[in-house]
Amino acid sequence: MKQFLNEIIDCIEYMKSYDFEMLNKKKDIVNRYFVEMNERDQNESLDLLKGNGLESILIMSYLLQIIRKPIIQTKIEEILLEEELPASNVLNILFQMNSYLFRSPIETEKKVHYERQRVIFQNQVEKMKKEIMCNIEYIPYFKRSTKKIMIMCRTFLSESHAPTAKIVNICRYFKKLGYETFILCTYMGNIEEEYWNQWYDSQIENCKYISAGKIHVDYFGESIDGYVIYFSFENFYRETEVALEIIKEYNPEFVLEVGGDNIFSCLAESFTTVCSMACVKTPPLTTVRYVARYFRYTEEEDRKFRECLTNEQIVLEMEHIDELSVSNANKIHKKSDYGINENTFVILIAGNRLDYEVSDDVRKMLDDIMKMESNVMVAFVGKCERLEKQMQSGAFSSRYKFIGQVEDFMGIMKIGNIYLNPPRQGGGTGAYYAAANELPIITLPNCDVTQVGERFVCDKLEDMPRIVDRYIHDHDFMESQKKYCRERTKKLYKVDNVGNVEKFVNVLKQNIIKNEK
Repeated sequence: MKQFLNEIIDCIEYMKSYDFEMLNKKKDIVNRYFVEMNERDQNESLDLLKGNGLESILIMSYLLQIIRKPIIQTKIEEILLEEELPASNVLNILFQMNSYLFRSPIETEKKVHYERQRVIFQNQVEKMKKEIMCNIEYIPYFKRSTKKIMIMCRTFLSESHAPTAKIVNICRYFKKLGYETFILCTYMGNIEEEYWNQWYDSQIENCKYISAGKIHVDYFGESIDGYVIYFSFENFYRETEVALEIIKEYNPEFVLEVGGDNIFSCLAESFTTVCSMACVKTPPLTTVRYVARYFRYTEEEDRKFRECLTNEQIVLEMEHIDELSVSNANKIHKKSDYGINENTFVILIAGNRLDYEVSDDVRKMLDDIMKMESNVMVAFVGKCERLEKQMQSGAFSSRYKFIGQVEDFMGIMKIGNIYLNPPRQGGGTGAYYAAANELPIITLPNCDVTQVGERFVCDKLEDMPRIVDRYIHDHDFMESQKKYCRERTKKLYKVDNVGNVEKFVNVLKQNIIKNEK
């Protein structure tokens, strides 16, 4: 224990001086000393690091990323429960931790962590209620604008951003039902930037807009109106009041919050109906009564989803798929367009967070594939400048192609032979597009991609090189998987989007009226 704690003392000094080079050098030895301890000593040593508020969080965030054990996540959650920190700090820490775990999942008991985080979230709701000067009375259902729906989100980007595309598709379905929609984007990127030194290797959300105010865009031919609020530490509570006043003035039939982890929607539930929906298969982090979901669930997946919620929370189904997507039907993408020989076997990896999702373990696995197969290239689609820099020094750097962001996300799939999904919770949109282009998929379990087809799932990362080898050399296997792509695409896209959204609205309306009696 002593050796581990001595190393941590050194790391704290390096953090104070922002000496990231030394912190990187310390990773292996810190991890080794921790692993060498028994479970009791591990727990005691981590408890000794608690009690210093944000400094404790900073060192725990460093340990989470190098030790990658559930106990570190637990200790961070305990600090947020036990120590008094400003709400904006707590919300940023939750976002940073869950963003990291989203792009680099670790095996953990999700129910326990979800329940603990919901309590943390509820504590922040109560804390903020005491601070804000916004005492809005509950608006009964029949006094609301019943043909208006407000959609809340943390960020609103471009057509190629999957959550943004999801929102636009939902707006389209509501519009077909005669509804007007309005986007309220509660952007926390400024706070994330202000607090960058409170979390090791922190992330800042992107935003299309440089300042707060009204927005209007035309995406996929759909006209979208809304408002963006830029939250800051200095004016956090005043900006919260502005958000709530906007919701009150718009007076929607209900608020649909897309993405989860949006405390402002939880505050709005005191005067209107709010329904929260995640963009992944797991429940959204929220305290609101109504929880929507659009995926299909097996019996076991449904059980795990519901066991995370309280007895008061109600699950509402809104199964749909995106009809609108970025695709240029007239554009035929070829490998040679991107400097790749047409006979080369291309592994496609796509996403908006590849800088974080393509970990050291993933890069090692890809190098193992390169050692096995001389006629293979990996094409990365999406902005990932840090990853590109990391790959430049490797022995196989010339066989990694960085295409960057593309407008025609569905069309770019045509240059690949297979689609590889790195360990992460998301990736479902890319997998849908891959299957639609008859591009077989390789993915680990416990993520959104698995719903595209169970025959694409492998048990562990180390299995992927062997599966790639089979795709290259076993023609019958490749053809059978392409056929499976066609079968799954036909089934997945056979959804009554508008009809299902209408059912969701009707069930929610019935619940609202029943609850008001």
